[in-house]
Amino acid sequence: MVLDGVSPRAFARLTRASVAFGSAVTSRLEFAIKLCLRTGREQDKFFTLPGDRVIRVLANPVIGPSGKVHAVIVWSGGASDEPPPPPIVGAIEWINPGLVKACPTAQFLLCEAHAEGPAERTLPEMLSHFEYWDSHAAFLSLFNVENPADRWIGTAAKTFIDGAHRRLYLAARASDADSTRTLRAIVCDISDAPAPGVPDPCPSVIRHMPIPPGHAIGLVDLGAGVIHEWMADPASRMAGWLHHTPEIHPSDAPLIDAVRKALLSGVRLTADIKGRIRSAPEDEWILLQARWSRVSNGEQPQALIDVMPAPDPRIGCRRVRSMSTPSLLGEMV
Repeated sequence: MVLDGVSPRAFARLTRASVAFGSAVTSRLEFAIKLCLRTGREQDKFFTLPGDRVIRVLANPVIGPSGKVHAVIVWSGGASDEPPPPPIVGAIEWINPGLVKACPTAQFLLCEAHAEGPAERTLPEMLSHFEYWDSHAAFLSLFNVENPADRWIGTAAKTFIDGAHRRLYLAARASDADSTRTLRAIVCDISDAPAPGVPDPCPSVIRHMPIPPGHAIGLVDLGAGVIHEWMADPASRMAGWLHHTPEIHPSDAPLIDAVRKALLSGVRLTADIKGRIRSAPEDEWILLQARWSRVSNGEQPQALIDVMPAPDPRIGCRRVRSMSTPSLLGEMV
């Protein structure tokens, strides 16, 4: 269990849920959940308990972008009780650490985007919509290259286009099915819950940094090797880095990873490197230069990167005509 009403739960046992009043009810909830997982369909069941008491159990699946059940929303009550409206819950997946795949409900909650089917977003693009993201370091540890965390729960806050300030709850867990590590998560609105704590100031500082002309600034988690904050002038050629995942030249990837490891271990505090990228196989390789500066020594060390294209960059961005892509550096790191 990860949520009880609007109260977050850290993967607690079902027996601790408010709807699981007694072992007899818990066993019926478990039965409905298993049916829901197996069929991927809503379950609406009536059970007769000892003493001839009849209860109703509802189980609704939360389907992820890949078509698998991420979670199950359950309710139990008397046979004649009217169930409350189910909460709005979205599902998310990460296979590539820098790329978020979300179902339509999650798309709206995370980015206020409307889509008919699953859509992909880069990690920095998703995080850019939030003013607050709980346990930032713990969240990023899910993507660590070595010894990644296998679960995380946290809250986030954002202001929607209509001016409404909403709080969201997220719970993520790793799955190693089919020999591929996938992070699956759910997101739902818990605006009626107590307010979150003090936000991590680092992302806010990055978003308000002055950016030299022709440059872009990013924040890299060194343990995970992903960019999670990216800032550039919206009119610049590098603005598109917020929503693209480019390809790194195979010959440059080892050097980039060596720099990441050196800054992660503290052997180096700064580094200047060059690397080639392209947005699509038909594009030419573009040479970039970047200065890396380690800026945090906590559990998840961070590096600030100052990036600019080397002379005469040419690249076609499908959203911003010029240069582009963010998770590129997410992989470059």
